[in-house]
Amino acid sequence: MRKIINIFLLTAFLLCYSVEGQVKKKDKPRTSQTDKKRNPKKTITSNANKGKRGKVVSKKPVSYPIDIQSSSIQWTGKKVIGASHQGVLSFKSGHLFLTKEGKLKGGRLLVDMTSIEVLDLTDNRKNKLEEHLKSGDFFATKEYPVATLVMKGVTEKPNKSYQVQAEMTIRGVTKPITFSLSPAIANRSFQASLSIDRTEYGVSFAAESFSDYLGDKAIDKFFSLNVTIIY
Repeated sequence: MRKIINIFLLTAFLLCYSVEGQVKKKDKPRTSQTDKKRNPKKTITSNANKGKRGKVVSKKPVSYPIDIQSSSIQWTGKKVIGASHQGVLSFKSGHLFLTKEGKLKGGRLLVDMTSIEVLDLTDNRKNKLEEHLKSGDFFATKEYPVATLVMKGVTEKPNKSYQVQAEMTIRGVTKPITFSLSPAIANRSFQASLSIDRTEYGVSFAAESFSDYLGDKAIDKFFSLNVTIIY
């Protein structure tokens, strides 16, 4: 009889233990979708684009306005045979785009064509030539008061100068132009020398191949610009 009672008690104990285990499993809390949204997993941010102090490093060029008062444009025009004339032009506005390390990436320059000035003549001859250069025979500054140069591609050369592919607009005509731009001795400045065929922009007055002007009356179709840009 005792054996039967002991077996009965052992069986009852095992049944109670099994039921208690099942209850504990059922009572274990589950993580709902709402809880997941409230406690999202932390994401690991890559340091590939960060500097030494953890700041994001931007490779986008910075726009620097040029100093139109200190920057300068010197021009030279000459006859096919004989004399030449020199003068200046002023910038209207402009920006250069450089990296934070000072590498040139682009730029846009606006030139005030109404500022044409002759430096090698005086009095009436000076005024007469300036008026002629501003007239429809040359740059038609009333209709086209601004010339523009937009840098489209900049390649750094081994000597720290730059090969610039640009578009120049004069008298409403836009043409591609390539030139070298070099850092000047002064800080934050560049220098360039350009030779421009004026006939490509519709300025054909007295050009040897476009008129009956010959000899010392013919004017070279090329004029040169020596440019200093300070920013």
